[in-house]
Amino acid sequence: MLDVTVYPERIKAQELLGIVLDLHTQVLQFDTEGLRKRILEFPKYVLRSISLDDLSLNFDGWGNDARVWEYLDMDMDMDMETQPPIVLGHRMLPSGKLNVIDGIHRTVARHLSGLNIVWAYLPTDDSRGDE
Repeated sequence: MLDVTVYPERIKAQELLGIVLDLHTQVLQFDTEGLRKRILEFPKYVLRSISLDDLSLNFDGWGNDARVWEYLDMDMDMDMETQPPIVLGHRMLPSGKLNVIDGIHRTVARHLSGLNIVWAYLPTDDSRGDE
């Protein structure tokens, strides 16, 4: 089981934002204010294991992405128990798949490693009844 002392099962959005920003040791290459807004859109999150098939993410075309290969090349432990959870947002309509807010590169690296499950924080209002 994922270490819930580091990644609690339930978390407020502001605390989750702090964890996400701490994970990024390099300058984010996307709008940090946009990231902040997307995470804070929901008040609370719950930690769940999620199939990559449930994500609104196209895994094609990532073969040359340097960040994905950095995760793969640095012998990053693809073990689900040690990899930081990704953050999910609203469900995309009409597909019903979950939107990835943070962790796209980690998720693609898992996919390329042949793995299909990832730990993820879901908004509590979209946690499949796990309020």
